[in-house]
Amino acid sequence: MLRALRPSLALEALIAAFVMCCASFVLQGDVGFGWADEGLLWYASQRTHAGELAIRDFFAYDPGRYDWNSWIFSLLGDGGLRSLLIAAAAFGALGLATSWYAMGVARVAFGWRLVFGVLLAIGLGYPRHKVYEQTISLLLVCVAFLVLTSPRAGGRWFVFGVSAGLAAAFGRNHGVFFLATALLLAIYLTVVVRARPSASSMVLFPLGVVVGYLPVIVRLAVDTAFRNSFLASVQAVAQWQLPVPIPFVWRIDYTQGSPYDLAQATAIGVLCVLIPTAYLLVAAWMWRGRTRWDGLPPAALLAFAAACAGLPYLQQAFDRADFGHIAQATLPVFVLLAAVNACRFEHRLGGFAVRAGVAGAVVVILLAWLPSQPGIRFMRMEALQPGSTQPISISGSVFRVNSPQAEFLSTLDKLKRQCGLVDRQLLAMPHFPGVYAYLGLTAPFWEMYYLYARDSAFQKKHIEAIADVKVVVMAPEATFDNLERLKLRHTYGDLLDYVHSQYRKSAVLPYGAELHVRACGDGDSGTAAQGCCAIPPSVAAR
Repeated sequence: MLRALRPSLALEALIAAFVMCCASFVLQGDVGFGWADEGLLWYASQRTHAGELAIRDFFAYDPGRYDWNSWIFSLLGDGGLRSLLIAAAAFGALGLATSWYAMGVARVAFGWRLVFGVLLAIGLGYPRHKVYEQTISLLLVCVAFLVLTSPRAGGRWFVFGVSAGLAAAFGRNHGVFFLATALLLAIYLTVVVRARPSASSMVLFPLGVVVGYLPVIVRLAVDTAFRNSFLASVQAVAQWQLPVPIPFVWRIDYTQGSPYDLAQATAIGVLCVLIPTAYLLVAAWMWRGRTRWDGLPPAALLAFAAACAGLPYLQQAFDRADFGHIAQATLPVFVLLAAVNACRFEHRLGGFAVRAGVAGAVVVILLAWLPSQPGIRFMRMEALQPGSTQPISISGSVFRVNSPQAEFLSTLDKLKRQCGLVDRQLLAMPHFPGVYAYLGLTAPFWEMYYLYARDSAFQKKHIEAIADVKVVVMAPEATFDNLERLKLRHTYGDLLDYVHSQYRKSAVLPYGAELHVRACGDGDSGTAAQGCCAIPPSVAAR
């Protein structure tokens, strides 16, 4: 029964995923615009669609997600923000559909599939620019389950390997997590249940990895510039993440914040204990059942697959443990809860306790995720402070954003039109890559998201690349985690000095941003300097 594809269940999964992801998109697909991380995703996807290559031609993650978005852009005939969100929603639907199908194979009742399908749709709604991480973690659950249902079938290990290679093309950390899960399964099958993978499996799995990762391998082989940039990005991995302490409940300051915010913080703190505990309990449960492997129900196998997939992803969740990172790396626990809930227990009391625990976990998940949903967050903002959000046209579609952000973007749009800005004539830093995508402009340099300190040689290349820049938009005090060392004067001091010497501060924008221009008519002759931009009075007055 577990070996053959079930067309009716597959169709049900596709329909359910389509309906739920469409509903989520309709409800909140037109609110918010994160010009930092989401902006980087949008800009990188636009440049990929224009024929450029991530990492080689611009700062970015691994190319896979941008290739996917570029393909969706081609289908839709548009590279706007709405198209980006459609691409993300479509990718999330893949994760929801495969999870739904796996739950069906594991004999999770339809009603519970519906409940946990809705829960997954909510989980995929935040953070929406990290739906790729969430979906790939769900796909890992499904391929691990595929292997567990027939552990000696070499073809299934080959599929696992191909999935690992494809995952690595979206993010090399995903490849590591897939390999870690494969190792956990191999150890369990070999040591615990004595159902060690066949010799062919041990060959087919690495072969599958190579096949899945082949697009990147080919690029590395034939493109020297990409290879050099890729290797440099590998060497910079240690700088990628700024650690944030895990927000356990006992670290919450209950003297500050509204009851609404404290309820969410408490739920997140509970999840930080509940999720790893659930993974470990299921692993221990499976260890206890080692002598009766053949009699284990498919729901137990799915729960174990989710635990083995979820454990490696805890590194991503807790390395920088803000809720955005926790939310992008913990969706396997949703599938685990559905599977455990479907298991039958020898003692009625034990079954009742497990189901009560699952119900409580679902409530905690909702308390953690719902306040961060874009639609709910903007509704609350407007309710607490009417006028704090307003509509704005972004790439031909109307989005509701924060009022200061709307003012910021409208000012830059007006500046672009009145100054006639074209590609490489605007510099935005440090955390505004989405500004380029919004304006439809190409950044003047490879780096457009200024996160790390760069040496003088690198900054010199940057300075040489901005010779044609007319306007600089920068927030010199912007940083992460209130760290002084991450402000521009410490990360890009030479570039900052160059801007101050060659450009004139002309206006102050929201979010502590400053508008600097290469002045027109400087000097006694009154002639316009090459590459200058006359700031409109309406902007200069700010």
